[in-house]
Amino acid sequence: MIMFGAGGTGGHISPALSIARELIANDCKVCFVGNKNSLESKMCAESGLSFLPIYVQKLYRKITIAHLAFPYHLINSTFSVCKYIRQYRPDLVFCTGGFVSGPVAIAAIITKTPLYFHESNSFPGITIRLLGRYAKQIFTASDSVSRFFPAHKTTKVGIPINAAITTPHPFDPAAFGMSQTAPKLLIVGGSQGSLAINKTIDHIVPDLLNDGYEVFWQTGKSSYDLYSQKYSNTKGVFIFGFSQDLPTFYQNSTLAIARAGAMTISELEAVKLPAILIPLPTSAENHQYHNAVEQQQKGLAVLLEQKSLTPATLRELIRHLNDNHDEFVNRLNSLPENKSVTRIVSILLPNHNEARNITC
Repeated sequence: MIMFGAGGTGGHISPALSIARELIANDCKVCFVGNKNSLESKMCAESGLSFLPIYVQKLYRKITIAHLAFPYHLINSTFSVCKYIRQYRPDLVFCTGGFVSGPVAIAAIITKTPLYFHESNSFPGITIRLLGRYAKQIFTASDSVSRFFPAHKTTKVGIPINAAITTPHPFDPAAFGMSQTAPKLLIVGGSQGSLAINKTIDHIVPDLLNDGYEVFWQTGKSSYDLYSQKYSNTKGVFIFGFSQDLPTFYQNSTLAIARAGAMTISELEAVKLPAILIPLPTSAENHQYHNAVEQQQKGLAVLLEQKSLTPATLRELIRHLNDNHDEFVNRLNSLPENKSVTRIVSILLPNHNEARNITC
């Protein structure tokens, strides 16, 4: 059995789920550890995966009285994971960073269970920075992460993505109130949405339509009612909070405007979609900013900091991407195929490396 510690955000959970699915396809047993009644518990339930609950509290960036309870919850959750490890006897523990990974990784260290990490971001989170030295191996998505750890412990593999992102899907634009030929702009603010991005898009929707664009707009759940009502009769604008059709939107868009989470960036690369990246300023360790900077330096996307986000700056960058679209796409096409799932699984599976001793 392989035990996963992944939770908090989709960027931590989705890579672990992709790896778990591939392991199951190779007859491995897996289980997940995470917070009860959380995003990870919901996503595991939807995928039919075994889930073991704990309660661990995140560290907030601002000073708050809630921090007083952090040591108590960390210790309790670590003991809970130790019990799970003794009960289920996993052959290894695999963590993808974030606060949920903390007690899972600590329990693996205490019980001497082989520990593996995957770091998706260009700047490693505090959990991996503190505990990476105890890991048997750290899989990374960026060269810049490797400088934080011994070279012999790091392997650059990219970010595991859901195969559905690149699997061709039938697309009927009329089903979304759109035309066959107009270029499509995809706005991805995340399942919770981005108020800053939503407000700015709202200001420029008429201009986008006048410029010939049609818009797939993920407002997030909190803003869905507002904008879906406002644009209910506007042809060429499809509003959604969350949609299973997101892979279809990725594959049929011309440009994207998105946050700079590692998972989103990996999906944009996979579908070869040029993007304007607007990092979430409050992301842990400001990692989204570092992610966006690296993409801009590679010529794969452009960075727009939220403090500089206005209708004018956004329209200017949309024009820039449109005018240089072929150059961005050519650079995206030059990227190697994302094989991170198969690479990671090939290392974890038995018989691949005589140093591994995993029973599946």
